[in-house]
Amino acid sequence: MSVSVGELLAWAGGHENEEWTTLCEKKPFSYRVTGSGIEYTPQTGIPRNVPKKEMESFCAEFNEIRSFSPGQYPNRRHKSYSLPLIKRFLSERG
Repeated sequence: MSVSVGELLAWAGGHENEEWTTLCEKKPFSYRVTGSGIEYTPQTGIPRNVPKKEMESFCAEFNEIRSFSPGQYPNRRHKSYSLPLIKRFLSERG
């Protein structure tokens, strides 16, 4: 199944208050969907904004690689936060 940024962000908006951790290191984080994309807040408490265009690009790359390993996406700073969302989105979508 492919992931589109529109579907992912629409789904993610309904799951903002759930507990989230990175897949590999199990570090907690939170996020909120914004008008311009998504904003992740890691343990540091310093928000990281990811514009919708960057998420579109990442979803396209994920659709090609199909891996939940952050090491497969060396140039993506938000990969550790985006991959758990994609994984849960796909598992719930069936």
